[in-house]
Amino acid sequence: TEQNPHNKAATLDNLALVEKRLGHYDEALRLSLESLAQHRLLGDSAGVALCLNNLGALYKQMQDWDSAVVHWREGLAISERDGLVQTRGYLLTNLAEAALRDGNLDMAWRDAERGLEVAQATGNVGVRAWLQYLRARVALRRGDTPAAREALAQGVEVAVTHGMASLKAYGLLVFAELLEAQGRAMAARRLLAFAADNAAFNVADRDELHRVRGAQGGKRPDRPVPVLARLVRIHRRGRQHLAGAVDDGGL
Repeated sequence: TEQNPHNKAATLDNLALVEKRLGHYDEALRLSLESLAQHRLLGDSAGVALCLNNLGALYKQMQDWDSAVVHWREGLAISERDGLVQTRGYLLTNLAEAALRDGNLDMAWRDAERGLEVAQATGNVGVRAWLQYLRARVALRRGDTPAAREALAQGVEVAVTHGMASLKAYGLLVFAELLEAQGRAMAARRLLAFAADNAAFNVADRDELHRVRGAQGGKRPDRPVPVLARLVRIHRRGRQHLAGAVDDGGL
């Protein structure tokens, strides 16, 4: 039986996500563009908005941030016009990250706050954790270490509570950034070394971590440390700062 046109368009988008995860960006781009064209032809605004979000994420992975932002902004406009709440949350998250990358901290914070409202309303814990990490990074760039610690702890607690491997792994990177900002460069390098071979990262992220390790002359630690579990315990107790979760000799 011939596949339903809507299902076919969605399948193409899903296949593109698989190819992206494997690092096959040319094939992912081909599939994603075909999916977008089919969704547009069908007049499926929900499919178009989600595909624009995913296509933007692919362009980001390919380091073409300008194309990514163009697709995300179009997707956000469609989502807000048609009340596509869940997709709106994804798009705001991506746009907040793009604003942070461009150094537009006010916009990054604003989009992150808007995205958090959506995530909390829809129960999307993954987006909630990601946006807390993003808020932590914005706070670090503003020099507000206490706010960064609090946002990081909230993101980590969500990721650990719900067993989200990729978000737990990303928490390590944000924690390394926090350690670096606090002048604890050795602990940050060791944490990055521990994270570099984490299978929860996609191909491009692992490649980038290995590049950073090579530039820093880092070595893989002899043993892993349950960093994130410590962070959650500390956050729940509310008696210590996150910076105290790992000492320089512990990784």
